[in-house]
Amino acid sequence: MLSSSSIRHVLRVLRAALQDAVDEEVLSRNVARLVQLRVTDDRKVRSFTRAEALRFLKTAEHHRLYALWAVALAMGLRRGEALGLAWSDVDLENGRLTIRQALHRVDGELRLEQVKTEASVAVLPVPAPLVSILRGHRSRQLEERFMAGAQWRDIGLVFTTASGGFLEPRNINRTFHSLCARAEVPQLRVHDLRHSCATLLFAMGVPPATVQRILRHSSITVTTGTYVEVIEAVQRDALDSMGALFEQGGDESSGRLSSKKSRLSSNARNSGP
Repeated sequence: MLSSSSIRHVLRVLRAALQDAVDEEVLSRNVARLVQLRVTDDRKVRSFTRAEALRFLKTAEHHRLYALWAVALAMGLRRGEALGLAWSDVDLENGRLTIRQALHRVDGELRLEQVKTEASVAVLPVPAPLVSILRGHRSRQLEERFMAGAQWRDIGLVFTTASGGFLEPRNINRTFHSLCARAEVPQLRVHDLRHSCATLLFAMGVPPATVQRILRHSSITVTTGTYVEVIEAVQRDALDSMGALFEQGGDESSGRLSSKKSRLSSNARNSGP
């Protein structure tokens, strides 16, 4: 049985193929665009809690790739998107970054490729603290460039090796697991930093439509389907808070009943046998 991500991929390919047929006037319309998926991933979303995220970031604070972990967590970037982020797509003056490419291993080689879908291409606002972190990272990278001298590879990426080359995704996985162990937080995947971003946003009360735009999902259905348990938990907490209304009402009713009983008891004693 195909996973939901595989089903979505097949649908994207079918939509693209039928759209080509429409553009060539072979077909009158693209019926695949009418399909609305109602599937969710079988694998439960795993993410850091707020306390775990803070502990992880504190542990990673002095790591040379601290900015990588901070960007992936705060912006919800996929691993390939973070590793493929170029300085030309980062506007520190105005606090914006553009997601347009990703680093992947293809046929045994690391390559920069355009992001998969139009929805994945986006300009995102960068939180002020993250701008400061990226500025610090830029300064350290320039120092590494000076130290590397002629050995430096100028590929223009934000996150590189100490000599300017591509970061090996498998090495990033190992480093992440090592930091998780040191921080004493759950051993998640690097991709789960993206899930953590979504979970923390929902916990702060951010609407699903906004989370969709931040994560650049193709539709709101993908967002709500992926994080259905998270959304339900937030809704449950919100509705549980309404219980205070009934607790207060219960206290008042109890107080009135106790006062009434006290008056009846007093009247009984005063009236005598």
